[in-house]
Amino acid sequence: MRLIQFTLLLLFICFLAPPASAKWPGDGLDFTLFPAVGSDRFATYYPTSLYLEPGIGAGVWYQSDQLNMEGQQLPLMAFLEVSKDLSPISYGVSYNTYSSYRQREFTLNPEYATVYARYSISRLFKFIPPALDVFAMAGITGWRAELRDERDPQFQSAEPVQFDAGMGWMAGAGVRYYYQNFGIGAQWNYFNAQGSYIIADGEEGVSVEVGSAQVQLTLSYRFRLGDPIKCPTFR
Repeated sequence: MRLIQFTLLLLFICFLAPPASAKWPGDGLDFTLFPAVGSDRFATYYPTSLYLEPGIGAGVWYQSDQLNMEGQQLPLMAFLEVSKDLSPISYGVSYNTYSSYRQREFTLNPEYATVYARYSISRLFKFIPPALDVFAMAGITGWRAELRDERDPQFQSAEPVQFDAGMGWMAGAGVRYYYQNFGIGAQWNYFNAQGSYIIADGEEGVSVEVGSAQVQLTLSYRFRLGDPIKCPTFR
């Protein structure tokens, strides 16, 4: 199910990418989703083309928003971004899963699917080399979280395994270094989300913070649209 959800997100962003690159005329004013910034110096470093950038990430630090929840399993992430070489703005989707947190006999397993925009702050400063991308990002997150009650059965609720889902938001920042089309980086992501779970039968649901903060190491590759698709090679 997780693979199907992420595949659908990839197909959705691939469908949107070509029309997003076009300029929309109107009363003498052109609007584009990918405005060019610093084109005088970046044009000599990058080709002027639309690209898709898939990537993966692995958590090296992660902390639940819920008080006293301790990390048990590192999160993994897959993402896909679309932009143009001379634009500081990228749009992307990401799927974050496999993180796990524990407090005594309770285990929380959240996952997040996010649509976001990313802005390359480094494009505003000429002293930062074009190959180094320093960025901030924000977006809307759809989340789903499992709460497992592993207490003695006589103290458990009628549903020891419960699920909740909802909407939240994400903010983050990071840095990425590019060698040709390869990108390697690190980024901090914060997911804000609140769920509700029944801890004891006959009582109302208890509010649980299912959001988290994470630091991820990432690896990505840029595929430029309009050019022949070539598999990454090493020499």
